[in-house]
Amino acid sequence: MSLLKAFERNVERRMSGVPIVKIVPRYKLVAEEATVELQKEIKTAQVKIDPDEIRRLVADSQAALLMEEVGRLRGIVSDVQSQSLNLLAKFDQYRVVTEKLAEETVKMAAVRSLCKEFGVKGTYIRDAQSVERRWAAWKQLHNQGMTAAQIANRYGVADETVKHAMKKNWIVTPYSRKPKTKGNHESK
Repeated sequence: MSLLKAFERNVERRMSGVPIVKIVPRYKLVAEEATVELQKEIKTAQVKIDPDEIRRLVADSQAALLMEEVGRLRGIVSDVQSQSLNLLAKFDQYRVVTEKLAEETVKMAAVRSLCKEFGVKGTYIRDAQSVERRWAAWKQLHNQGMTAAQIANRYGVADETVKHAMKKNWIVTPYSRKPKTKGNHESK
């Protein structure tokens, strides 16, 4: 039946005074009754809950959330502790190198003053033991991330000198050049 015909029939019935009866299937009535009963049970159940029980449930849920947060924070603290231990180890390495550099600087200052006092030009000591110590210090600085130019600036030498030490793999080899004497050179 079309909507228009149904509307016309409803209008005719109203005019004729015939009451319109709403027909509801039985399963809908049963569902409505069950919903009403369920709502009554829920209301009575809410009334039966003890306020102390509610407080306990809330406290338990808050405790669980706090325990999760504590676990997360423990992980963060553990990470920070390991990072701080790594930093302390690096600081200790830097301290050792810095102490050695300070000793070397003091020695170099003493040598410079002696050279100045006795009129010797150049303060760069070339004996094997001094070179070995200097190259060992340079190697440590290089391993800690300093470039050849930075090391050279710190020691007051040409960066090619530091690069030469790197090329030799920081190992001092005996000096092989013969010393010059007046009779050594060939005449042309």
